[in-house]
Formats: sequence, structure tokens, C-alpha cells
Amino acid sequence: MQPNGATRKAKLKLVKKVFGWGLGTVVAVPITKWVETQLNLSLISPAITGLWNWISALEEWFMRDVSLPIWAISLLLLTAGLLLIPLLILIFAGHETDTNEVDSHPLNNDQVQVFLCIGRSVNSGNNITFSGLAELTRLSRIATHSALDVLMGYQLITGASDNMGYEYIDLTRRGREFYMDLQRGAAPAGT
Repeated sequence: MQPNGATRKAKLKLVKKVFGWGLGTVVAVPITKWVETQLNLSLISPAITGLWNWISALEEWFMRDVSLPIWAISLLLLTAGLLLIPLLILIFAGHETDTNEVDSHPLNNDQVQVFLCIGRSVNSGNNITFSGLAELTRLSRIATHSALDVLMGYQLITGASDNMGYEYIDLTRRGREFYMDLQRGAAPAGT
């Protein structure tokens, strides 16, 4: 939605006002300096002289004769530094979600049955589809689909495609860890 004419005029008025104040301040310093020298006022003279020296030094700094001005390099470094912060936050946030340990999931029996069937299929090197999963688990299609939704919500499974374009169900990293935890828990003691 584009801003209407009144909003655009208000923004333009604000920009003009800010620009006018800045320009007025810069113009006022030389005028004040000239008045100071003519009237020889010693009360505010040190402040005006200091401000004049600062503006002169700033002008010299901007006018240095180098291939790339120092202020451009400073601006570039500042921009790069400010852009680096959100980038690092995104990178570390992505790694943080990958390093979460597998929690014990409150899965019901149907969901555990579907998950173990997918895990056995992946472990044996087969690509299991939704139809094959419904046949192997002998659950209704709705119960199987509901279990798959929950397992995807916990990021235990994902959809994948083989080189022929057929879609199958695969375990995520969290799913493989959870499958191994379930297998360790089901293994008899001492083995």
C-alpha cells in the first residue's frame, strides 16, 4: 500500500525541517565567527572558536587527497560490522536448533509403531511410501497420516525424493538419534 498524499507531504515537510536546521547550524557558525571578530565579544568566543576549528578539521579530513577517502573506509567498515551482527545471530541460531538433544517424545502407540516401521525401512535400505507404510502398520490411512503429521511436527521424519522422482519418507538427524535410543531401550540388558 502506498502512502497517501498527506502522509507523503508530512514526511517531506519533516525532511525539509531537519535539513533546514542542519544547514542553519552550519551557516550560523561562520556568521557568528564574523560577528565575534567585528564586535570582539569574549563571552562566547571560545565556544565559537572551538566549533569553527572542529568544522575546519572535519573539512580537511573530508578533503584528504587519497585514492579512497578515510571516511569512506570508515563507513564501509561500520556498515560491514553492523551487517555482520545479524548474520552471526542467524548462523548461531541455526546451529543451536541442530544441536538440541532428542527429548523423550510423548508419542502414542500408533505413532511409535509408524516411526519404528519407518526406521526399520530406512535401516534396511528401502524407501517406504505412505501406501506401503499404511500396509505394513495395518493402521487406517487417517491414523497413519495423523501419526506422520505428529512425527513431522517433532522433526523426526521428512519427505524425500529418490533419483527417479518417487517420494518416500526418511528420518531426520533427530529421528535417527531417537530411533537408536528406542532400539537401545528395547535391547536386552548385557547386549
